[in-house]
Amino acid sequence: MDSQTTINSCKCETPSDAEDYSESLVLKPLPDGHLYAFFELKTVWHKDLHSINWANRFNVFPLSLGKLISKHELQELHFSLTKGVWKHQRWGYAIREAPPNAQLWLWFQHFHKNPQKAWRDITSELSGQFCSSINFIDNSATVQPKYSLRPEGVIDGNSLRNGSIFYGALPHESVCTENLTPWKKLLPCFATKGLATLLNAAHLFNSYYFSLAVDFRPICRDIHCESTSVELIQSISVVFNPPVMFDGKQSWSLVKLFGTTLTSTCSLAAKTTLYIDLTDTNNKNASKLTPEPTKLVYSVIGAEERKYAAYDLKQIMTQNGKALNIGQYFQDNFVYTNVKPPPLYANRFIKGYGLADGGITCHIFNNLDKPIEIVYLDVIPWYLRMYLHTLKITANSKSIKPHTIYYKPSKDRIQSHHLELLLVLPPNSMTDISYQFDRVFLKWTEYPPDANHGVYVNSAIISANLNTDKNFTYLPIRETISTQNLHFVRIYTQTLLVSLPTPDFSMPYNVICLVSTVVSLAFGPIHNLTTRRARIADNESDKKTKQSLISRVKNFFKRKTDTKSSEQKE
Repeated sequence: MDSQTTINSCKCETPSDAEDYSESLVLKPLPDGHLYAFFELKTVWHKDLHSINWANRFNVFPLSLGKLISKHELQELHFSLTKGVWKHQRWGYAIREAPPNAQLWLWFQHFHKNPQKAWRDITSELSGQFCSSINFIDNSATVQPKYSLRPEGVIDGNSLRNGSIFYGALPHESVCTENLTPWKKLLPCFATKGLATLLNAAHLFNSYYFSLAVDFRPICRDIHCESTSVELIQSISVVFNPPVMFDGKQSWSLVKLFGTTLTSTCSLAAKTTLYIDLTDTNNKNASKLTPEPTKLVYSVIGAEERKYAAYDLKQIMTQNGKALNIGQYFQDNFVYTNVKPPPLYANRFIKGYGLADGGITCHIFNNLDKPIEIVYLDVIPWYLRMYLHTLKITANSKSIKPHTIYYKPSKDRIQSHHLELLLVLPPNSMTDISYQFDRVFLKWTEYPPDANHGVYVNSAIISANLNTDKNFTYLPIRETISTQNLHFVRIYTQTLLVSLPTPDFSMPYNVICLVSTVVSLAFGPIHNLTTRRARIADNESDKKTKQSLISRVKNFFKRKTDTKSSEQKE
């Protein structure tokens, strides 16, 4: 080990209009044997947000996103594409939470003239940018939250104008390499240098969980926040299962996980660092890191000290000049044990039976000894007619009343149901939020492909401030927003699959086959009757015809006999 350092939050003044780019990778063994890998590729442009509107030069900052932000006067942008569901009960909280499939939410600057039109344009442009289908986020799938999804960057009073936030999600959007490739093209060194060379699609999409995200926001440039900069974070979260992948062994290496080694670093990156979380490793199974880390980093977050092994990849690659394969090797095979659940998590599911009516239930668990204030956001599509009078909120079988209820009913084919609740979860409790709905009969042209598979419902969003940092995963160098030792968390529930009453889509095929058969059977006789001429046969003419045929036959055989007799005489 070269040295041991402790990270303290330090904000230093930076020259105006400079651009900083850095790459970080955090690898954390999870309690149930999985391995969490988080890539953060961050670009900080020391330029005021309003100055970007007139910027005509982009160096490190990606040109396509810069033009989109300046054209539509964006305050913040948060976009994610995810495969799989993050398991909070077993993995704790991720560094960057995301719901399954596609999500987009953004803030417009307060002076924007027509945010509704800009929202439609942005969904179309991002759809082409990332080869996705988010252009299907129309007005019926868009809401404007009142209490959830607060800005994550620097704001002023005017930035919180009503109508400047938009949220939309596609719970049925799939993620594939067509989305990953354009994401990598936004990087300064693309996928040819740096940590992006580890992003092998064949290995990433064979993982248990995969999520790519793009986050843009304004941040403070100095301690007093007298000037601001803009920050763009491109992140990827991956969860592997080494015991299953490597025959019960928890040991891993970069080659085993990503199929390649690190061969180079991005020359435009000021820092390229790999961190391995060692906070809970020593308590379980002894392990060894190969090669030895550059230094140990101790990061104090809240009341807990986190321990990381840090690899300065730029320094290592400069000294060695060889391919680098970092690994963690455990002495014993992994033994599965019970995992302590996090302070706050939720499960959501469909209830009821049949295709006429049903309901949605969300169980929210508070494992702390103190009450927790949460904001609950639920967006229900219009084809599920939700009844607000059936809303029931109980905690440990006791009814509780929320502080605030905001509900905007749906309009058929125009807008979805929008429900937000502000309530307090009692300590050591399970709070049940449930309501009922009816299923709507759609037009046969409105059903999605494979209509009998069902339709998906968006994840519910739960936002809260926790007074503990247990089960959190942090990037050591990232500054966390903490107020009075409170740690903000935003979690997403599972998406729901709802079956709708569907018509018999095989009926048109059956009708076509039946009609074709009837037409073909009827066409022949009708064609004969309409095209052939019928007449009565003449008996005398028939007799003459028969006699002429008989005489011809007799003459034929008579000639044969005459020729044979003449041949015999000769």
